[in-house]
Amino acid sequence: MQLLTPGGEEEALAEEVEEGLNAAEAANLLRIEASIIEEAKTIFKNSEVLDHIFSSGKATELEIGGRTILIEPELLFSGMTLFEENGFVLGKSSV
Repeated sequence: MQLLTPGGEEEALAEEVEEGLNAAEAANLLRIEASIIEEAKTIFKNSEVLDHIFSSGKATELEIGGRTILIEPELLFSGMTLFEENGFVLGKSSV
């Protein structure tokens, strides 16, 4: 994952996009952002379960907050989105 660099080109582009939003689009964006935050909170409430699965070393499929989450402790990447499954994969470097 690449983060935005303060003052970088990505930040300038994000500001241009924000300035171009009308009130309805901005309100919708805020709703989407709020739902993402709530979903992340739901997943992190299960952090003990996730820790146990990673410690066991066994690949496991979970459903948390309506999302399919595949825990793959042996994979060397941090994660990957599963669009069709409405979920994602968490690999070894995500913890």
